[in-house]
Amino acid sequence: MKKLFRAKATWLLMAASILMVVFPALAAAEQSLSDVRPLNVVPFQTFSATSSGGTAVTITTHGNILAFTSPNSVGRQYEHLNAGALGEGYVLGYTSPLTGAYVTQYDVGSAEVGFGAPTTLTGGGTVQCNRNTTDGVLQLRQTFINLTASKEIMVQMVVRNLSPFAVNNIILRRQADLDVDTGGAQGWASFANTWARTTQDGVWAWNDPSRVVAPGTEAHGMVMRVIQRTQGTWQAKVTANILDVTANPASVVTPVVAPTDYGATLQFNVGTLLPGTEARFDMRYMRF
Repeated sequence: MKKLFRAKATWLLMAASILMVVFPALAAAEQSLSDVRPLNVVPFQTFSATSSGGTAVTITTHGNILAFTSPNSVGRQYEHLNAGALGEGYVLGYTSPLTGAYVTQYDVGSAEVGFGAPTTLTGGGTVQCNRNTTDGVLQLRQTFINLTASKEIMVQMVVRNLSPFAVNNIILRRQADLDVDTGGAQGWASFANTWARTTQDGVWAWNDPSRVVAPGTEAHGMVMRVIQRTQGTWQAKVTANILDVTANPASVVTPVVAPTDYGATLQFNVGTLLPGTEARFDMRYMRF
């Protein structure tokens, strides 16, 4: 009986080895399901400007916005992202041409799964971060453009099909745990904001000046806005889960008048990419 068991075990190991050699992409796809990394929010570059009270935006090595401080001057420092759970990033869902299963890869700063090591380049007023999914199917190229002089940061996202197969049902999302006026030396809002969105182009969180209690304290807002896309449809959503990592989350009913701790997302329903093709999506974060 033991000999039979050992024989079966040996056969299974041989079969697994053959699959790893003959179908490496399939093996990588299986590995990606458990490819969960710890928090990775290593600062890479900070853009800054002094106009309109000053704005500073920090980008991580993995292509997340780590901090958005605006205004950013002595006595007027309000942080809108780097407060509590560090959460800004991207979600990429698609039907795997290798397995037929729907997979969701993401990096929202506080957690990530399914992306390989980044290739990060910098040059003057831009930061570029390239990442492939660990199954080798898609690439996400991100370019961050410095617009801090106008209290903004532009994020250009390009999804490219690296596989020899058509990839269907692609969804790309930008997810942010907006905590307007919560961080920074003058932060006061305790993670709670008022929320609204349009059908497609934008979602925003803000504080009404009536909430301000300390003399001299200010109330601000943050907008996530679609600038352009090359294919598919798009939606603006407010997520009940501040760091939702599903491909197609539901939106809470807006406007949300009572100050609440929610998440914000712009969802691009890309659809299908043929082998070697790509689609581009541009969006901005802006303080008002």
